[in-house]
Amino acid sequence: MKFFAFAPIALLALLTCNNNTIYSTSPVTAVKSGAQICILNSLSSPIGHVAIEQKRAALVDLNVTCDSSMLIQGHKLKCYDLDNIYGYDSLADTVLVYWWQCQDGQPGGLTTINVPVK
Repeated sequence: MKFFAFAPIALLALLTCNNNTIYSTSPVTAVKSGAQICILNSLSSPIGHVAIEQKRAALVDLNVTCDSSMLIQGHKLKCYDLDNIYGYDSLADTVLVYWWQCQDGQPGGLTTINVPVK
């Protein structure tokens, strides 16, 4: 195993050193770090994902796809500014991170992680 395979895990460890809380539906983990939500894919295969403010989630017609714009490659970390998450504002309590596995370009297994942002 190459050293670089541990880099996302080390980065997630650094993010959590500042009293941030990790939320996990192993093998995918989400953490609020400052003004960002970071998502770690610990699988070797890519996952699709989307983050939406909880109160706005019912208004969204979620398109579960394996389009490259929605992917996090295996063993990678992706972070988003809270201001770039659909529906987020300063009154938001929770961001929902939806993720699904992508095998041979086909989505499956929708899972949700609730990430408090207050």
